[in-house]
Amino acid sequence: MTNPSVPAVNGRPATRLPTLTGMRGISALLVFFFHISTSGLFHSTELNQDVQFVFSAAGGVGVSFFFVLSGFVLAWSARSDDTKGRFWRRRFAKILPNHFATWALVVLLMVTTGIAASPFETVPHLDDLDGWLPSVASLFLLQAWLPEVSYSVAGNPVSWTLACEMLFYLSFPWLMRALSRIRPERLWGWALATVALIVTLPAVVRALLPGKPLLPWDPAVSSWHHFAISFFPPVRLLEFALGILMALIVLGGKWIRLGVAPASLLLLAGYVTALYVPLEYGLVAAAALPLALLIPAAATADAEGRTGFLGGRIMVWTGEVSFAFYMVHIAVIAYGHQLIGGRERTWPVAAGFALMAAFCLSALVLAWVLYRTVEVPAMRRFGRSRVPSPSRAGAVPGAASAAVVPAQRDGHGSAPPRDEQGTPSSPVLPG
Repeated sequence: MTNPSVPAVNGRPATRLPTLTGMRGISALLVFFFHISTSGLFHSTELNQDVQFVFSAAGGVGVSFFFVLSGFVLAWSARSDDTKGRFWRRRFAKILPNHFATWALVVLLMVTTGIAASPFETVPHLDDLDGWLPSVASLFLLQAWLPEVSYSVAGNPVSWTLACEMLFYLSFPWLMRALSRIRPERLWGWALATVALIVTLPAVVRALLPGKPLLPWDPAVSSWHHFAISFFPPVRLLEFALGILMALIVLGGKWIRLGVAPASLLLLAGYVTALYVPLEYGLVAAAALPLALLIPAAATADAEGRTGFLGGRIMVWTGEVSFAFYMVHIAVIAYGHQLIGGRERTWPVAAGFALMAAFCLSALVLAWVLYRTVEVPAMRRFGRSRVPSPSRAGAVPGAASAAVVPAQRDGHGSAPPRDEQGTPSSPVLPG
């Protein structure tokens, strides 16, 4: 059964999607706990292993959520009178200032302390030009294209996801045009086919790519397999395309009556599955379908005024700073841990969990500072065009046929800086 109450169908546009904002915050926290769970904070080796196991799927699910969300929101908020140049300017103004600021911070910390932000990256030295190549690749967001772990996690280790987002943004005008041509009654078939491709991809990768060398942090997994499934931007483009398809399903009036609660239970089942299947399947495949259902379920609920606790003030604020939080959390964990003794010092149970909370709060504070001093000013300065009337010849293809709601608020509950047409920029991974 389709849902006839979706605003894109009956003409009542949604201006706020606070539930999706809260989900952004939760997904960023999942990535945080994935990374801090590997720090070995506790006296008990068994507890360290248990905590790491529980959060071992959190990073993959959190990143996949943002990739699907990115496609969904960009399709949801596309405009028929937008241009490719203006679209790309808004996207780059959103991600690049935070990226440059955090890259500089992490590289400065590495050079001055001699300690890498990730145990799998190389510390650059002033007298070793070759040692700077991975960090320079990460500065220009090329690291995710290179099948070498020391490159993939170079600089700010989490910025590889922005390399994927760059491909998403560059391809969006043409991808949107192509997918918008699909007849509404066939969109579900295309979406399910995309999910099937994501789910079967690990088997294809295992069959075609070498089984060695092995990952330094998981000797059961080929680094080639991990690179192809986790880092390689063209593969992650499938999740972005899935998000676009799900937005077109909602906007085309073909959404099913699936609520946020049952969709969340499906995601929980996908998360648990990801814990027990081989890593190649747990990274993306296990949660692909649940994520594809949860995001439109949340957007539809918000559009119909059924916002729950995820749309509350605290969760909305967390979502607003989620990109900045994502970009700073590795530095807080890595260098904050060093300040208290590093891996040579462990803690009782209560103290260990208190340190986790302290690292999280510290990252949130630093994220708020980055958001207010870099992200928002950059969007206000560079996210607007000086040309009042864009040329129709450069319009983003497919936007008109998508019947997209125009008043999207960056996936958040409060309005971010808007472009020259009054349209706010849509969210990225947390970026």
